Amino acid sequence: MTILDQIVESKQSEIKKHRSSVSLNDFDGFEYTHRSTFSFKDALQRKDGRSSQMPSIIAEFKRGSPSKGHFAPDATPSVQCRAYEQGGAAACSILTDSPFFHGSLQDLSEARSHVQLALLRKDFIIDPYQVFEAKAFGADAILLIERILSDTQINELVDAAKQCHLGVLMELDSAEAWSRIEPFRERLSAVGINSRNLATFDTDADSGFQQLDQIPSSVVRVLESGIHSYEPLLSCARHQIDAALIGEALMRAPNPASLLQTWMQEVNDELE
Repeated sequence: MTILDQIVESKQSEIKKHRSSVSLNDFDGFEYTHRSTFSFKDALQRKDGRSSQMPSIIAEFKRGSPSKGHFAPDATPSVQCRAYEQGGAAACSILTDSPFFHGSLQDLSEARSHVQLALLRKDFIIDPYQVFEAKAFGADAILLIERILSDTQINELVDAAKQCHLGVLMELDSAEAWSRIEPFRERLSAVGINSRNLATFDTDADSGFQQLDQIPSSVVRVLESGIHSYEPLLSCARHQIDAALIGEALMRAPNPASLLQTWMQEVNDELE
């Protein structure tokens, strides 16, 4: 059984537990259930029609991972996400899985109360309940992972997102999965390739670029994971990739706002 299999199995038990304590009707009374959401797609799209430019940054809040363990145990969403906003991030990704990534839904709601950026709930979403849960805790968009979902699940989850006015970032393992996802393209905000293999948790950013190049440029495209310097961001610009998701490097940085600004300046200098 791979790590991903373990996570999905754990998630099924977690959903049952959450349902037993909070019903869908209960979400109606939550603080963020009826708020107007920010457009995740608008936050990521290339501006001014330019082909080569600094990609939008989705800055991620996460305390750890199965492969790296706890690397930012004392980080708080309010401080970290404000730094991301000050540094020029276009959106924030909040990891809400607890057993494997040490996150929580409270991290999502705390971030929501402190920044005016589009927030992505990053989790292993397999049930529409989690979509309504995401909205209730302050998300503007959700991550869906193609490889763990059936066509029926994708359809149900995308419909639930539309009902909640949430964007959808669809994560693919490779460009080969695009043919399966293409029928849903008008209902998606963006499509991402994760440079990290979720079965082994190995990372290969170069493979991510190669895969994204095979997805139509008319789709908002996102490189996920494996970014530890400004060079992959420069490659994103040159490959006309719209956005990049950065997590661990920012979580480990003493000053994430400064790091973001430095990388952006370095990319822009190279593009001039």
